[in-house]
Amino acid sequence: MKNGLIYGLIAGVLYMIWVIIGGNIFPNLIYGSMPIMIISSIVVIIFMALACQKEKTALDGSIQFGEAFLTCLMTYLVFNIVYCIGFKFYVDLSPTAMGTFLETTKESTGEMLTMLGTPEDEVYKAMEDLDETLPLFFTWKNTLLSIFGGLVFPGALLALIIAAITSKFPKTTV
Repeated sequence: MKNGLIYGLIAGVLYMIWVIIGGNIFPNLIYGSMPIMIISSIVVIIFMALACQKEKTALDGSIQFGEAFLTCLMTYLVFNIVYCIGFKFYVDLSPTAMGTFLETTKESTGEMLTMLGTPEDEVYKAMEDLDETLPLFFTWKNTLLSIFGGLVFPGALLALIIAAITSKFPKTTV
């Protein structure tokens, strides 16, 4: 399980570097909800698989499903802690992060509501509501809820899938 800690930390730090750099270059990829879920899931899947492979190697080429699952879950938990707390500090300390987050979210929400045929006055009202509600998302309470809520979904689901794959195939010798 030590590998889960190490690979989760590496994944979290690398992902936060991407958030800080990418937030200024590609704000739609960082602040949009779907792109950030896809990108973070890809990153954590890669590091879960790496942690399980390292654990498998340490156990002479064979890993039980339970051990693989715990390694993956630990990887996700550490990644999520680093990411959630790092993102909270980033939004709090960056002079532009909250403004960019609000504008990107309002833009994507407006586009979605317009595409769904929502009347213009309701779209405008939704935009005003976002100005009030989005900053509340970045409280410490919500950050902690995100850490542990994310552990259940998508964390546990991804851990189950990666654990099933890595524990199924024994290490081949060349």
